[in-house]
Amino acid sequence: MADSTVTVVGNLTRDPEVQTVGSGATLAKFTIASERSWKNESTGEWDKAVSYVDVITWRFTAEDVERLLEKGVRVVVTGRFSAPRAVDGIAGAATCSSLTAVVGRSMMAMVFSDYFNVRR
Repeated sequence: MADSTVTVVGNLTRDPEVQTVGSGATLAKFTIASERSWKNESTGEWDKAVSYVDVITWRFTAEDVERLLEKGVRVVVTGRFSAPRAVDGIAGAATCSSLTAVVGRSMMAMVFSDYFNVRR
């Protein structure tokens, strides 16, 4: 089965968690809150919904995440999508989906170019 690649835009809900795994590779984990809004046609009011997506990055990308990102920063992440798995055979028991980021260094520079300018 082919991997599903998706792009998510949102804000970090907390500072990234960074660790080094047994192989020596750097791993960074963070969660993005992605909000969408729409006008409810029956009430005329604006409604909104928030989706939370866990993101995992590896190696150079994880090192860039550690240096550049913090809670509240708006990001664009492209990665391989993984649907929630059943827990103890109960489908839908997982609370959010996950995304393994597959962006390279050049893409990271483009994605975070506005952030670089703000942080200098």
